[in-house]
Amino acid sequence: MDQQHQAPGPHSNEDPQLMMEQVAQLSDDILTSVANATLCLMDGQDLEKLAVLYQFRQFLEHCPDETINTMVPQICKDAIKWDTRLQMSAAEGLYSAVSLKLPEQVAKRIAVASLRIIQAVGSGDVFDAFGEVLSGVLPQITREDVVTLIVPATKERGMSDQIESRRLAARIIGSLGNQLQPEEIQEEFLTQILTLLKDPDPSVRAMMGQSLSEVSAVLPMPVVEGQIWPRLIQMLKEDKDPRVRASSLRALAKSCEAHKAHAAKSQAYTKMLLPIFLDECDNACKVAST
Repeated sequence: MDQQHQAPGPHSNEDPQLMMEQVAQLSDDILTSVANATLCLMDGQDLEKLAVLYQFRQFLEHCPDETINTMVPQICKDAIKWDTRLQMSAAEGLYSAVSLKLPEQVAKRIAVASLRIIQAVGSGDVFDAFGEVLSGVLPQITREDVVTLIVPATKERGMSDQIESRRLAARIIGSLGNQLQPEEIQEEFLTQILTLLKDPDPSVRAMMGQSLSEVSAVLPMPVVEGQIWPRLIQMLKEDKDPRVRASSLRALAKSCEAHKAHAAKSQAYTKMLLPIFLDECDNACKVAST
């Protein structure tokens, strides 16, 4: 999954045209109602399940309440057992669902299912896809579930040897700004944030920088000024990866905007950040004039 947080899409090594023809042949029989489609997810053949998942958005559009309360829990229950093709299609459907207002228990089911699949697959397209689903559903998870389920899993991922896991941790941290109190984010994740900003892999550094666009806005000004800004400035000036430099500049700009009431009185802002912003403006003017 790239830095733009794209929705996961279907994944298959089979001939797409042939598959769609087979799915179309099944549609009249199994896609007549949410109830029939859900029964197919429970007991149908893989191609039948795929037909249901391909049409999930249509069910969601035309029968949202029944789809969310009947089909989504079944997907969450069974997706852990499905093959990669079905899991990718399930992730695409769930990604659409999390953009809607969900019942509390359904949101929790999606989060738990995502965590289970992420744990089971370890890396790859399915891992990234369900990482996006998890990130998308987080705003609808209760604070209690965030503390008991999401925080421990994220901290564990942040210490993983796998690049995908560390990148996911950086992504999830960026979604917790509205779920945790500033002091909780500082206590639980500040050390890990600073570590991920120095990660050997540039995609992890870029993701953590991108997440800081949100998280640094809620952290206390002394923490931002004393620990976050110096590291972001160092990344902006010294990192060789353009994605990392771009995410660093964005995080600096957004955190300054969030703390603007205090930033003007900050020596770090006056001596370090203001010259950087003026230089960037000057560079932009030069590029525009060429």
